[in-house]
Amino acid sequence: MRGDDGKMPVSVDYTTTDGTALDGVDYQRSSGTLTFAVGELKKIITIPIFNDGVLNGSRSFNISLSNAVSSIGLGPIQNAQISIVDNDMGISFSQSSYVVSETNKAVEITVIRGDDGNVPVSVDYATGIESGQPPSYVPQSGTLIFGAGEMRKSFTVPILNNNVAAGDFVVQLTLSKPGTGNLVTLARARLTILDDERPLVLDASFDVGNGADERVSCMAVLPDGKLLVAGEFLSVNGVGRTRIARLFPDGSVDLAFNTDNGRGGIDALVTCLFVQQDGLIFIGGHFNAINGISRNRVAKLKPDGALEDSFTPGAIEGGVESRALQQDGKVIIGGWFNRVAGVNRQRLVRLETDGRLDAGFLPPSINDSVVRIALQADGKILVAGYFQRVQGTTRKALFRLNSNGSLDVSYNPIIEGPASTPVPVLGLHLIRTAKLLLPEASPL
Repeated sequence: MRGDDGKMPVSVDYTTTDGTALDGVDYQRSSGTLTFAVGELKKIITIPIFNDGVLNGSRSFNISLSNAVSSIGLGPIQNAQISIVDNDMGISFSQSSYVVSETNKAVEITVIRGDDGNVPVSVDYATGIESGQPPSYVPQSGTLIFGAGEMRKSFTVPILNNNVAAGDFVVQLTLSKPGTGNLVTLARARLTILDDERPLVLDASFDVGNGADERVSCMAVLPDGKLLVAGEFLSVNGVGRTRIARLFPDGSVDLAFNTDNGRGGIDALVTCLFVQQDGLIFIGGHFNAINGISRNRVAKLKPDGALEDSFTPGAIEGGVESRALQQDGKVIIGGWFNRVAGVNRQRLVRLETDGRLDAGFLPPSINDSVVRIALQADGKILVAGYFQRVQGTTRKALFRLNSNGSLDVSYNPIIEGPASTPVPVLGLHLIRTAKLLLPEASPL
């Protein structure tokens, strides 16, 4: 730009010279003459920049002005440096930290390239011990070769379960020797292998004093960190709480939660519970009334412990031992009952959101108690307990229902104890691989 009054034409020469940026590689060398007409105060020079698709850092070149044809001459800024900022990422791990359980057989480590992918590139990888013993993995090393257009590659690290409570094991992952002019932007990453033989450590910050005066059958952690506990107790650490209590994160009793309004609270054992998203608390068990109001085996409580009036189930003739909440708000309950709301229903039933019997859910006959229920992501229902026959067919301690309650005949696991003795399944837990985790069971 010119800094005079622009009343006469002027001209000036310009030229570029290489710095760390090279002509024909990073930019196109330019030179010429700028001619300012009368009244023209600014001119623009356009210099082509090349995207090389390779991570090689930011580079710069120079531009200078000379031979000003005017009475005012050149101004104070006759030379400038132009920086070309590299927009390529190079080769790197997909993340800086990986975590895997010792129970896994292997972990896949992904390496990505951040250039335009136009040419083949390669990079070496290796593993090494950072901390922990004994080793919980098989060392790996090699070369990853990216073809043109390939942006992701991976290598596998086998995991060893050493069956020793030795703490977590940390592996250092490294990348080196990138080919074809590339650099490595994330050359190191960490793989933490979690020890599955962790020793249990008592949390000294959680103290319930003398605890409950009778057994606790079930519990649920609330979003605020508080803990709901329920069972057969009448007090917790000397504070009167009939069969259900809420504890602060430090174990002390939350006095703002109380189901007993002076009329007896819950009159018998609570075996199961869950907390809905709206804060209402579902409980099931062997009880017949709450504060003198008939609630036969199942009920809902408000967040402060008071009885929820909108949930009014029919009479359940027998105990409730388990529950599962569906996404639509309906509840499946299991136990050792035979009739619900005057309708024959053996050991398993589904309730509407207001407690009414769901007449469209027709489970098969079950010859003994149901103690656990788990819902699969596809809507099918896993049922476990003491039974040996379902709908007249052999189903030892575990079976699966379709979402409408009918028996899934394609699912027939064989569960037996030593010498083929029948055993109950007393727990269910679905893991993310859609496999089923069962606890040890005692013979019947």
